[in-house]
Amino acid sequence: MQASEDWIYSDEGEAAGCEGLDAYLAELRAKVDLVTAAYCAKVAAIKLADEAEMQVCVYIYIYIYIYIYIICICIYKVIYL
Repeated sequence: MQASEDWIYSDEGEAAGCEGLDAYLAELRAKVDLVTAAYCAKVAAIKLADEAEMQVCVYIYIYIYIYIYIICICIYKVIYL
């Protein structure tokens, strides 16, 4: 962004007409779109990985809960039956 600001205030930027500014703006938008797309893809990948990790944690929690429940039933049967 700093380079764009420097260009606008340079002799070339001040001498550019509307067509030159439009062309520079189009070039700048193309660069920003590439960076934005890469950033969004990275964020989506991180979110997908986090959701997969969360799902594994939920399955582990359920497994532990069921395991403890079965142990409690076995202990109950041993003590009271």
